[in-house]
Amino acid sequence: MVFLRSPRDLLALEEAREQRLHVVAQMLQGGLRRFVARKRLAKLKTESQKLFNGQKRRRGSWVLQWSGDYVGAAQNATVAKLLSRHGDGDVHFASTVVKVNRAAKSQERILLVTARALYTLKPGSWAQTNRVPLAALSGLSMSTFADGFVVVSVNAAACDRDADLVLSSPQKAEIVTVLKDAVSRLGRPEPLAISFADTLEFRSGKGGLLARGTECRTINFYEDASLGSKARAAVLNADRARLRELRELQVRIPPALASNAALQLAATA
Repeated sequence: MVFLRSPRDLLALEEAREQRLHVVAQMLQGGLRRFVARKRLAKLKTESQKLFNGQKRRRGSWVLQWSGDYVGAAQNATVAKLLSRHGDGDVHFASTVVKVNRAAKSQERILLVTARALYTLKPGSWAQTNRVPLAALSGLSMSTFADGFVVVSVNAAACDRDADLVLSSPQKAEIVTVLKDAVSRLGRPEPLAISFADTLEFRSGKGGLLARGTECRTINFYEDASLGSKARAAVLNADRARLRELRELQVRIPPALASNAALQLAATA
């Protein structure tokens, strides 16, 4: 039997108990969210095999574990404030990617996907550089090679952005599958279009500090044996003269991501 000298001791114990219960509840809720997220990602990974059926993939890439949040964005206070300001909820995907800007230069960005929007953020400061509502996405385009490039096409009439996004990431398959799934959950009648071709068209902001408006550009992908058999990364060839005269970018693909890459097979029932 325990004797308490004053009611204050009892109140202190009750307060400590309430605080501990709150911590335990948060731990249980966090564990449940992680379990649900892992289960959802496992299902999406199977779906990705269908999306990429017959397309080239990095050898063994389909056996890699999908994590969703690779940069701890869900636990970041700055991100939480940003999402709250836009009325967004849980982070479905977050990872460092390369974004090709209007001058055809590569910029490191954090790609973040929620149930309602796609964001690009500056690493370190987490400052927002782009926000595109998922309802405004019209399609995702990729080459037939195993590179990490994806063109995110945007319906300019559905948002205040009039240029597409050109991104590159080792998690291309996960990004594409997560975006397709998130758009399908919006309930819009038409699904997000997925296409593969070795010449992709996209709308880009015109180059130059004083340039205004957008223009149509193309990206041409081709295998380049001169990169060597050990190369494992595609090379963006941003020739300024070619970009100015032909409005064209080129991506050189090493054999490991082209003729020597494995073909993705559909998941068996």
